Amino acid sequence: MSRDDDLRRNPVVCGALGGYDPGLVREVGRRMAGEMSVAHEDDRSILLLDRPAIRWRGRGQGFAWAEGRPGERKVGFWKDASLELAACGLVVQDQRRRVHSSVSGVAPVYHVEHGRAVYFASRIDPLVKALPKRLTIDWRAWASIFYLRFPLGERTPFMEVKRLRPFSTLEWDDAGEQRRTVQHRWPWAEIEPRFDLEHGSEAAVEAMREAVAPLETSPVTCTLSGGRDSRLLLCLLAERGHDVRALTVNPDSGHDREEVLAAEVARTLGVRHSTVEGRAAEFWGETRERALRVDYQLAAPPWAMPLAAALRGQPGAATDGLALDTLAQAGDTYYSESMIRPDGSAEVAQALWTRLLGQVMRHATGRVLSPQIDDELKSLARRQFMAEANRFRGHPAEVVLTFYATRTVRGISLTPNAVFGADLTTVTPCTDHRVAAALLETRPSEKFHARTYRALFAKVNPIVGELPSTHDGRSPPVITRPQRGLSTAAVHGYERVLANGPMERLLSGEVKRHLADGTLGEGLAERTLYRGVLAVTLLHLWHERYRDRLASDDPLDELALARPGRGAPQAAARSSA
Repeated sequence: MSRDDDLRRNPVVCGALGGYDPGLVREVGRRMAGEMSVAHEDDRSILLLDRPAIRWRGRGQGFAWAEGRPGERKVGFWKDASLELAACGLVVQDQRRRVHSSVSGVAPVYHVEHGRAVYFASRIDPLVKALPKRLTIDWRAWASIFYLRFPLGERTPFMEVKRLRPFSTLEWDDAGEQRRTVQHRWPWAEIEPRFDLEHGSEAAVEAMREAVAPLETSPVTCTLSGGRDSRLLLCLLAERGHDVRALTVNPDSGHDREEVLAAEVARTLGVRHSTVEGRAAEFWGETRERALRVDYQLAAPPWAMPLAAALRGQPGAATDGLALDTLAQAGDTYYSESMIRPDGSAEVAQALWTRLLGQVMRHATGRVLSPQIDDELKSLARRQFMAEANRFRGHPAEVVLTFYATRTVRGISLTPNAVFGADLTTVTPCTDHRVAAALLETRPSEKFHARTYRALFAKVNPIVGELPSTHDGRSPPVITRPQRGLSTAAVHGYERVLANGPMERLLSGEVKRHLADGTLGEGLAERTLYRGVLAVTLLHLWHERYRDRLASDDPLDELALARPGRGAPQAAARSSA
């Protein structure tokens, strides 16, 4: 793959801080996709990138990589790079070396201690495969994956591998010979609502136009769904005369509602539009590939893989409407009006947990696992969620910040960043700091019931804003075509993986009967069972890939340590507000 090909996708990065082994860093780089070269190297730090670093000088020297295509903005400190450039980076300041994340946290930075150093990368798999180190399963992370579809906070499927939170820094402490992570005061959590809806939406539209402006110099593919987020981006791109086309994928749902709604939007705007539909024969291979791309951190079907393949080789960049629905308080699925009047108690967090669980996995894992393990893992997941939510307790935007910091960053962002972004640079303009700030500055009480969308479209394109969308709350359409995940090949794939992994002996009686009778395909036609099978399948695929890297022959041995009151190991990294 040429360097030009590397620049067509999201940045790929690795490096180390402390007394690192240069050979190990280069081995991590060799396992990353693309041609890596040294952007910076000294006796205390090293950084490898697949493209030229964004360099800046001020309070130190910075070597950054951006989530999107930022415009010309002044940078004099790492916080400026994180905010203004939507960038992560390495900062060299006197004898101090730090790696920082972006304010949105969309681009991941994973890190793990080894020897006298901490190694970091934009992917987990190369770190685990390259470092001669035995690792431990993190059952708290897997509990969250089982019940919410994704891990929480800094956790990953491995106890020793962590992810930097938004607006955080990573250092190596020579004295203590351990990594040190600091969660700095997150600017988004410092914002107080001061705008009415009119002024807030005006500021948001202005910020969105500025965020998409750097895309004008090259072709743009807008990943267009049947919802409002992506169509608003398409309106903004079309109004500026961008060389833009729209691309829609059928999400393996068994109906064509997404394609029909998206096509009407593209027609209204006069934008070229095409659709992508996956083939049943490719489903299982895509399931495995998608699991690897997201580093086994998102329990969901591979609906995005056909779209990623269609993006491969395209010029320019792609766009994704990530986070707009979160920041705009869209719809009533996850938020209720009572949640936007927090009283400082745990009621908002509890209500959000209940809604998330109900919308995703409330009964799913219980259908797949035995009752005892189901209760234990659910309890682990709930305590983690409540701890994450506690960081924002009492904030006027408590529910929005909690939702973003959990579901959006740790779950939904993996699709544009790691799935689409592996084939074509995928920009998420709605996570731009100025866009987020404008939406968070808008009083929550005025945004409810999709009022923000109406206000935004009124300023951008009222006609498109009135077109039907998947946010309209209509009844689910009738299934009219085969679903790829229920094909014979897919069912056989699930059967083989379920029967050959560490959770096999803890499967529910229902699943064991389906496996014994050869009727799993019939069971998967029920959505709750299907989602539970996806979660266990993800863990089994993870174990299949990394069993030779794990410290224990049986990951279930570590589950006892994760249970309440059993003295679970503490992470070496610490966090500070």
